[in-house]
This record gives sequence, structure tokens and C-alpha cells, in this order.
Amino acid sequence: MLKSESVNVKNPNIWVGVLVYCIAYWIFNVNGLLIDNDTIEYIGFAKKYECFTIPKSPYYQPGTGLFIWVIKKLLNINYIFAFRVLNFISGLFLVVALIKILPPKEDHRFLSISMSLSPVVLYLSSLLYADIVFLAVAFWGLVFLVKHTETDKIHGLIVSGILFGISIFIKYNGIAITVSGCLFLALIYFKKDKGSIKKILAKIIILSLPSILYVIFWKIYNGKLGLVEFTNYMHKVDFECIMFYLKLNTLSLYRLVIDRLTLGLTSFVSHYYLWFAILLSIFGFRKKLLNMFKINNMQFYNKQVLLLLIVAIVYAVAVTTMHSLNCYSEPEVRLYSITFIGGLIILVMILMRITDKLINKYFKIMILISALLYQTFILVRILAETSDARVSLNNSKYSKIIGKLKVHLKGENLKGYATPLFNRHWFALGGDYSALAIFHGQRHFHLGQLYEYNDSQYKEMVRLTVSDLKSNYYLVVECSEDFILRNESFLKKTTPVFKEDNIYVFRGSDQ
Repeated sequence: MLKSESVNVKNPNIWVGVLVYCIAYWIFNVNGLLIDNDTIEYIGFAKKYECFTIPKSPYYQPGTGLFIWVIKKLLNINYIFAFRVLNFISGLFLVVALIKILPPKEDHRFLSISMSLSPVVLYLSSLLYADIVFLAVAFWGLVFLVKHTETDKIHGLIVSGILFGISIFIKYNGIAITVSGCLFLALIYFKKDKGSIKKILAKIIILSLPSILYVIFWKIYNGKLGLVEFTNYMHKVDFECIMFYLKLNTLSLYRLVIDRLTLGLTSFVSHYYLWFAILLSIFGFRKKLLNMFKINNMQFYNKQVLLLLIVAIVYAVAVTTMHSLNCYSEPEVRLYSITFIGGLIILVMILMRITDKLINKYFKIMILISALLYQTFILVRILAETSDARVSLNNSKYSKIIGKLKVHLKGENLKGYATPLFNRHWFALGGDYSALAIFHGQRHFHLGQLYEYNDSQYKEMVRLTVSDLKSNYYLVVECSEDFILRNESFLKKTTPVFKEDNIYVFRGSDQ
């Protein structure tokens, strides 16, 4: 029989986690907010709600846009700030959910701090995307699901089902959460009720009904379920293509995991570092590991961890499969966020269990501090990778350039291309929340990978784009100081409309 302890509302570790999260969030965002391409879509949805219209989309769900609009109305603030408030609160609720889902023991205080400093949680609560809102709703659904298995009261199951349905309203990924919850119920109650199929089916129906009803509504209202239906909005695929991308995405997930575990060392080092750590754990702590998996005396093995394990595996398989069926690859941490969060909880609990009876308590403290430092190193790396997406609303340089560009436009809409950092400042500071198509910087991160063009390649990209610009279309390029020094004559020859600092603005001719 699986051991478990009920989810305690008065868990003292919650306040520790909340305080640490608030401090970490402030430090992580002190240099500005994170804006990416989908930010534009979600704020676009909020603007449609302003006109009392439920938006339709082949790719996105409308839930986040609704929440942005509600917060904007309630607090009388702009869309960007409303999005920031929504994500901060969602991150806070997610941290509380992650702490509440665990047994309320004093030795979980470190785990509470670890969850509050989780790179995935801090990154997604800072990024103006729907992911953190989805995670907060989904994990609260899991909290109520665990509570239901402890008390067997129907209201916990109903609330959990409603939250799972809302999670799909925010992101299609909520379908994987609903499936995970149903599997968890089947496993728990098959053992608990000695295989009472009718009772298990009744619970699964109650849990999944809100999700099923919402999916039916969205199918009728929107016409398509987007990428969940596969090949409807992307090119037609065949079995060979699907198998190729299934292999590619599975390997990408493995590389993504070891890349984060080993702080971005080379693939060769990361691969063997991981296997060395696994073998060291097996042989160095084999007795403790064996004892840990004895159900009769093992406090680690409980319903909460079983649920997180199911969710992490199902979610990873669902994301990998969906991308493969669409012949598409995007190995981003945020796509596998639940897998990383669930895995982090389980790994930290294993670490705590292994070090629980070490002779030297100071050695245990040193290991736990090292784990926190490890998370800090990952956060520093994320800060470096997201530098071209971070926007400061008080940036005088971009405000000056945007003002000059508006004067030049003489009331026209800005159309064309821009490098990411300027593009995101234009979106946030331009006043109309519009954005340009992306023109990559010479050195940039894309889908978790670093790309860098040499001078010849980048000059050719600029030249071809300028020559192909339509009339009244613009190209705004933010160049590095080194590139300008080496290629000043080329930039002048390409005849920019104007230059300000290291930003060059080109315009398409009438020819």
C-alpha cells in the first residue's frame, strides 16, 4: 500500500517559499521584463476581449488573454503591466502548490526554498508567456486531486476536474494533465478498492468531464483544435517523417536534460558526466537506495511523488509526440516545464533521503547548499541566454530612437523587420502593441542554441533584406560596436534612413 500524508493547509514551509520566491523574482527581473514572440499574440487576445469578442486561433488558447484583460480592467493598468502582474501571481501560486503537494515536514523546508528558486519557475514567471499561468492552474488541480485520494470527498475531485479544464483553456498541454490525473486515479483506486471498476470509471468521468466539455466547445467554436489535430495548419506529413522527428525529438529531450544538469558543458562531457553520477550514486549509496525503495519503511515513496512521476512522464511523451506528428522540433525547456519541475522535486527528495543518515551533518548541509548554488548557476546562464529578449520600460536609449522613428513615420504604421531587442522595445514602448517580423542579430539564441554569423554572412543578410524591402517597409538593425567598426563603409553604402547609436534604420524604395 502506498504511504502518504495529507496535504496540510498550515504547512510552515509555505511562508519560507513565498518570501524566497518574491526576493528571487525581484532580483531576476531587476534589469527588465522578458518579452518574446507569443507575448504579442496573448496581448492581442486581451485586446479582442476589450471589444467583448472571444478570440479564435489555430495555435493558441484564449485563457491567458482573458486573465490579462480582467487584471487590466481591475487595476486600471496597461496590457504589459497586467501581464506581469498575472505571471508574478501565477508563479507565487505555483510555488505554494508545489509546497502544499508535499508532506508537511520540517525537513522539506529546503525543498520549499529549492522550488522557490527553481530556474523553470523563475524564468517562466518572468517571461510574458502563458506557461506559468498554465502551470499554476494545473498544479493546483494536482493538489486537489491528492486531497481527494486522502479524504475521498467528491468536492476535491470536482474542483480538480474544473482546474484541469481551465488549464486546457490556457494551453492545449492541459490535455496531458487530465490524462495523467485519470491514470493516477486508476492506479490508486485499483489498489485501494480491490479493482472496483465502476467506482474507478465514475471518478475518471467526473475528473475528465470538464476537460471533455471544453474541448468539444472549442472544437465547435474555433473550428479546429490547432496543432493537437496535427497537419491541419502545417505541411502534410507521412509515417517516415513522423518517425524521423520522433527520434530527433527524443534525442533532443535527452540532450536538453543533460545540458541543464551539467550546466551546458560539451555534449561529450555532459553525457559521461551524467552516467558517472548515476553509477556513483548506485555504487556509493546502494544500501540506502535499496532501503529507500522498500515500501514498508520508506517515507519518500508516497502518492504525491507517484503523481508527479506520472505527470512528468506523460507530459514529456505528449510534447515529444505532438511535435513529431507535426514533423517539428523545438527543444525548449519551457515546453517540458512540468517534466523538469517534477523531476527536480523527485531528485531533491532522493538527495535528502540519501543524506538523511550521514554521520556528519555538516556534510549534508554542504550538499544541500551546493544544490542551491547549482540552481543559481543555471539562473545566471538563463539570464545570459535571454539578454536579447529583456526589455526595460525605462530605457532612455530605445525611447529616444522610437521617438525619432515615429517622427520619421509621420503617422504611418511601422512595417517590416527588426532585430529582437529593438523589436521588443518597440512593442512595449511604441504605444500600440504592434511588432515587426524578426531579423536575427549577428549573435543570437534560438530554440536554446547559440548562433553566430561571420561578417560576410551578416552583411549579405542585410544587403538582401534591404534590396527586397517593399515600399514604406523598414529594416531596423541593432549592430554590435565591433561590427560597426569593421564594416562602417558597408553600412553607409547601404544608405540608412537614419542612424542612432548602434541602430541603423533602412527603408524600402518605391522601385
